[in-house]
This record gives sequence, C-alpha cells and structure tokens, in this order.
Amino acid sequence: MKLLKLLDDLENRIKKEILVPGDREAALKALLRMREKYAALGTVDEEGSAYIGLCSRLDKALGASPLGKGEVNSALNYAAASWYDVSGRLGPYRRYVYAFFGATISFFVLAPQFFPPILPILFFVPVFLAIRGLKRRNRTGFSLSMLVYPVSLLAASAAARAYIPALADWSAFIQGQAAAYKASPGLAATISLVSLGLTLVAFVSSIYGSIAGFRHRDLFV
Repeated sequence: MKLLKLLDDLENRIKKEILVPGDREAALKALLRMREKYAALGTVDEEGSAYIGLCSRLDKALGASPLGKGEVNSALNYAAASWYDVSGRLGPYRRYVYAFFGATISFFVLAPQFFPPILPILFFVPVFLAIRGLKRRNRTGFSLSMLVYPVSLLAASAAARAYIPALADWSAFIQGQAAAYKASPGLAATISLVSLGLTLVAFVSSIYGSIAGFRHRDLFV
C-alpha cells in the first residue's frame, strides 16, 4: 500500500532530521499509532479522493528539506483526520454536528427567556464561524463549536429550574405564562412545551457533544 510506504519514509526522515529527542520520540510515537490504524484497515479504496489527498499531503511533507517539527505534526494531524474518511467511518463527525446544532438551537431559544439578550447576541459570530469551520473540518471551527456546550447547559439548567417544578401545577403555570407574555393560554402552553422539550435536547446534545468532541477531536485539522 502506497500510504504505508509513505509513512515508513516519513519515519526514516523523522529519525534522521528531527534532532530534539523529545520532539523525535513524540513524533515517532504518533506515527506508529497512525501506521497501526491504517494497517488494520486492510484493503482500502486507493482511488478514493480521501486516500489520494492523504498521499499527496504526505508527499508534500516529505518534500520539505529539512523536515521540521511543524511539517511532521501537520502531516500526522492530517493523517489522523483522513483516517475517518479513508475507513468510511464518518458517523462520529455527523453525530457531533447534530449535537452541535441541537445545543445551539436550544441555547438560542432558551437563553433569552432567562438571561439578558446580550448573551445570545455575543454568540452569533462564534456560532457562524463554527458552522463554517465544522463544514471544512478545521480546528478553529471545532474549538468555537465546543464553546456552545457550556452555555447551552447553563440555559438548560435555568429552564429546568423553571419548568420542572411547574409540572406539579401545569395549568396554573400556563395561566401565569399567558399573563406574563400577554398571549393566549394555548400559545403559552405551546411555547412552554417546546421550551421543555428543548431543555432535554440541550442537556443531551451538550453532554454528548462535549464527550464526543474530546474523544474525536482528531477529526479536525
């Protein structure tokens, strides 16, 4: 497999050209993990765009003279992210994106009910950049997306403190909401039920997204 040959060539170059012992050992350890993961795949589609792109990226790294720590780390990060594409295991990426959108939508709906409007406004730009970054699978977008989970949990916690005790006397709560929002009881009930549902979505999405993001952060380059 051409890919394994390129990884072997990169290993030899690292041994010869990365002179700082700590950097050399760290790079070799990371490369060994990558080689084992790709070797375990067995036969892969060598005509696929992900495979061709990875080989091209490794060729580029091997073309650097001298080979530096930056080129090695960049190539290995790219190889780690490409593993998901080459192996056809993009499920974690899709689930992470779903969790991000679940937490984000919940946050923007729930936060204005319990916090000053400035809080969700502050997150408009980071969320927009996160969406662009997640689409491109870059580290900046991933880092920005991880900022959503704590504030989504915060909004969900505030909503839970308001809505869960209200379940004991739902009718009275809806009447109070209708009076507060100057809306009909039906509309107040709809808003409250949606908010209650989004509270659960926010908790699940934020917890899952935080864990999945930490476990699969190598998806992003």
